[in-house]
Amino acid sequence: MIQYRFPLLRWLAFAVVPLWLAACGGSDGGGGGVVDTTDLGGVISAPQSTDADGDVNQISSAPVSNQSFTAAQSIPNPATIGGYVNLPFAGPTLGHSSDSGDERDMYRITAAQNQTLRLTIAEANNDLDMHLLDGSCSDGNGQCQTNCAKNPGGAMVVASSTANGNTTEQITVPTTGIYYVEVCAASGASNYLLTIGQSILSAGGFDPSADFVPGEVIVRFRDNAIAAAGGDRGIMAASVGLQAKAGGAGRAMLMDIGAGTERQRVMRNLGITRDRLTGIARATGVASSDKRDTLAVV
Repeated sequence: MIQYRFPLLRWLAFAVVPLWLAACGGSDGGGGGVVDTTDLGGVISAPQSTDADGDVNQISSAPVSNQSFTAAQSIPNPATIGGYVNLPFAGPTLGHSSDSGDERDMYRITAAQNQTLRLTIAEANNDLDMHLLDGSCSDGNGQCQTNCAKNPGGAMVVASSTANGNTTEQITVPTTGIYYVEVCAASGASNYLLTIGQSILSAGGFDPSADFVPGEVIVRFRDNAIAAAGGDRGIMAASVGLQAKAGGAGRAMLMDIGAGTERQRVMRNLGITRDRLTGIARATGVASSDKRDTLAVV
């Protein structure tokens, strides 16, 4: 029987965006109001999976409408999207949608069963809703229209999160497939953050129901970590509380998560809480604490 050992996830690559800042000093106390200006060079790092709503209210942007199924914005998975919606004459003035409104944003995604869609609403006094719709929806199909209603009845509306006054709306994808995600303004106006996340079932592409060796993981360290440890696999393993079993610097290394106090130390080093362990057990259905702990470390 084949036994699977799952590797720890490596850091994501980041896109680098130039940033120039002007730092202003205060008055010199002599009443002259002297301001010192200094140019600072630097970078902002953003994940490659980050995207932006095509029609935000910013007047300096060139809006690309995404308010219909036809014009829906295709986004990757996983992804984090920053956006904005508003009812007519709600929110900041002198923007693209200040008067006409930008009542909904439409996104097209391919999602896996049990993945989570999370909508974080910036302005708590305003109400945004989120709907998950069948991927075969079209603008002419009345069964696909939510109209940002509190109780959408369209047969093609797969799931909705419409709680009034929430700062977060959340939907769990019922089955793997192609979907539309609608973010709409039920009242007022707000910036938002839409996160298409991966559940433990799909993260890393592994199947927790498959047979694997409980308590063992395969790790590949980054070059700078190897250099800092002088190539000593024991030091590298100890840096996260693991125990080296096989392999060496520059190669994948087999490690053990230990038992008892050693395992507790691993959990602390990796920030794995009791709530996290409970969530993984529920999401995967594993009954063995050894398997649960291994998946948590992975």
